[in-house]
Amino acid sequence: MESELKFFLLSKATNTCYYTNDFVNLEQSSVPNFLKYPPIGWKDINILNVRNRKYFGLDRSLSVSLSFVEDGAFILKKLFYEYGIEADCVLVIMKKELYFDPANYGFYYSKLAEWDVDFSTFSHESHIVQVNVVEGGFVADIKAKEANVYEFDIDQLDPIKVRLDPVKLFSNSTYKISRSFPAQSIPQKQIIPFDQIGSEGFLNNIVIKPTIGDLVDYAQNTITTENLNTSEKYLFTAAADSEVTIEIKGSISGTTGRAGNQWFISTGSSDSLPVVTESIGIIEMETLPLISYPFSIKKTFNVLRGHRVFLYRMSTTFNNNGFWNYNDDTTMRLTVAEMYDTTFCNCVYASTLFSKIIEKITDKANVAKSDLLDSYKDIVITSGDSIRRVQGAKIKTSLSQFFDWANSTFGVGLGIKEGKVRLESKSFFIDNTSIVDLGEISDLKVKVDTTSIFNNLKIGYPEVTYDEVNGKNEFNIKQEYSNPIKKVVSSLSLLSPYRADCYGIEFLRIEGLYKESSDTSSDNDVFVIKKERDPYLDSVQGESFKIDRSLNSYASGILDTQTVYNLFLTPKRNLLRNASYLASCFYRMEQRKLTFLTANKQNPLVVNPPFEKAVFEREDVLIGDLDGRIFHPILFEMKAVVPFNLTQLLIGNSGIVFTFTTKGIQYKGISMKVSQESIMNNAQNIQLLSHPDNDLTQLIEFYE
Repeated sequence: MESELKFFLLSKATNTCYYTNDFVNLEQSSVPNFLKYPPIGWKDINILNVRNRKYFGLDRSLSVSLSFVEDGAFILKKLFYEYGIEADCVLVIMKKELYFDPANYGFYYSKLAEWDVDFSTFSHESHIVQVNVVEGGFVADIKAKEANVYEFDIDQLDPIKVRLDPVKLFSNSTYKISRSFPAQSIPQKQIIPFDQIGSEGFLNNIVIKPTIGDLVDYAQNTITTENLNTSEKYLFTAAADSEVTIEIKGSISGTTGRAGNQWFISTGSSDSLPVVTESIGIIEMETLPLISYPFSIKKTFNVLRGHRVFLYRMSTTFNNNGFWNYNDDTTMRLTVAEMYDTTFCNCVYASTLFSKIIEKITDKANVAKSDLLDSYKDIVITSGDSIRRVQGAKIKTSLSQFFDWANSTFGVGLGIKEGKVRLESKSFFIDNTSIVDLGEISDLKVKVDTTSIFNNLKIGYPEVTYDEVNGKNEFNIKQEYSNPIKKVVSSLSLLSPYRADCYGIEFLRIEGLYKESSDTSSDNDVFVIKKERDPYLDSVQGESFKIDRSLNSYASGILDTQTVYNLFLTPKRNLLRNASYLASCFYRMEQRKLTFLTANKQNPLVVNPPFEKAVFEREDVLIGDLDGRIFHPILFEMKAVVPFNLTQLLIGNSGIVFTFTTKGIQYKGISMKVSQESIMNNAQNIQLLSHPDNDLTQLIEFYE
């Protein structure tokens, strides 16, 4: 292979070439038409590739200012003055190559670079037109539109139905009971007055009667179904099927001699359905004046949605001439665990959403590919509106937000390979099968890659405010870690803009179940759910998927381990899936730790499935336990002569690994910044990130 010359042409994005024969008319042709007069200074153009630090797998080239004359100037003037700064024009640099072998030879043209013409920099003076040319193609589209928020109709994204079985919601309320009761010759059935002294949780959905008087006269011996069903002196009405615990403890005193009390709860609806009555417990003791007797009774029972709960007591033993009372230290604690009706929501596969985002950005279909997302078909995405079952629900997101979620969860990179926009693990963008040898280099400088180093790590999900009880139980939250590095003050954020909190999803479900349709602050939030891989056939919804709760039986440390979900998506598990990148950021620190600092919720969740290492959400992480290092945080800067075909090699494969030799020792490096002259091939300034295979201690004896 032998290089001869380079030529230029101006091409529209549709791959039709602009040309002029008479400097009056602008023509277009599907056949390449090279400029007769290349840009001024074209021999000094350097093709520069720089790795994008955020996306890791994406290269970008810097803009170049070029001056055009004659036919090039005419084409640019014609486009600008007729179409303005949005005129569609691309500068393509082609390289003429000579191919030969023992039997054949000939010339062909290979693409060296493709740059968009930036007409916002258009400058016309005399016979010269000056413009900047900037990186084009997918890279330019992504750079220009990565932050654009696009709106996707979920119903148009081949959605699947996910069955949202309820998460148990906890509430509690504490009451003070203080009342004297005369001792009568007949049993007394009486609802006890109480004063609420505190509550937390989801009780705002429960109808509470804060002060209750006598249910019946002292002389009445029975409480009937009728008077319970019509009474307004109930304790509360269940907003959902609930598990209720009532605990009464304190002390009793009196002058009766022998005193006995039995506590009851009765449940039923107000439409004359049968009342269910259960005994909570019996208090029976010999009382002496001025002496207090401690007691404690507790009962757990189930209540159907819409049913009311009555709490009352009855004397079981008595003395006609005395009294007894509950002392000031007597309290009642009501704990309610609610289970709301099952609902369904439409969700989309992450790989589908990724493809649609890239399609929006590039105006091209079928150009996105992700083997990684395809392997996680049990991870699906939805919106707050869809969870609330709002008609026409949409997902609103940008590429940047989608990438930040995927990177937080899986540790990914984004790049171009073989004409496709790829989202894969970061290691995918380090191609150890494509080695380019730079030979002997000069002017080697070794320095720390401070961009890769941090002393504070934030990982997890957005901060969301919950009620106190259920908020403590949420585990998909923000976590923060520190590390041993003290010389560099920098923070690495692996926070996801998408949410995975099952309690947030549950609260939205309830909004959709029982409240009038209205906007909520979470409607546009994007949620991630881990479902079961295999569908089942629902009698009403058809093919559907259940939520994955396969890790629940191995969980501990939280209030409820049976009904929560998304345990696969916890911050610590996300951290461990980022292990290869995080380990790479710490050179020679295998015995040091990422130290857990804080989380914005307080729960010591532990998941310990068989045949796997237990995951402790609030514990430190030994750096040496993070596997799969993909680089050292060390930069090599040097001068080297690059291969003539380097630009072609880098097109669609930014992960090329370079080798170089200095003082007889060969090292490996990952491309961070490489350049190539358009005509000559003089030594260039190159920057490589150290490959993990390098033994950097060999550089101790290095000197020029």
